[in-house]
Amino acid sequence: MMAFCTAGVLPIVLASPIPLAPNGFMCVGVSVLIGYVDNHGASTERIVDPLGLDGGMLTALDHRSEEIRTFAVHRITTVTPVATT
Repeated sequence: MMAFCTAGVLPIVLASPIPLAPNGFMCVGVSVLIGYVDNHGASTERIVDPLGLDGGMLTALDHRSEEIRTFAVHRITTVTPVATT
């Protein structure tokens, strides 16, 4: 559980509730697993490092593609902290 973020805090404010990280926020640059529904209705999971939130879009480094991507916040279904080693 992420109780304190030394890298900065990225607040997530949503129009409708979804299961977020246990404390209701994500840390910038700290890996999380997001559940996501794309514009075709397909569900996927991605491990991402959040970089910013602007206009309802989460910008994050996607570990799978190794690219910076944007995700519509209203399409994020879950956010789970990823254990670090």
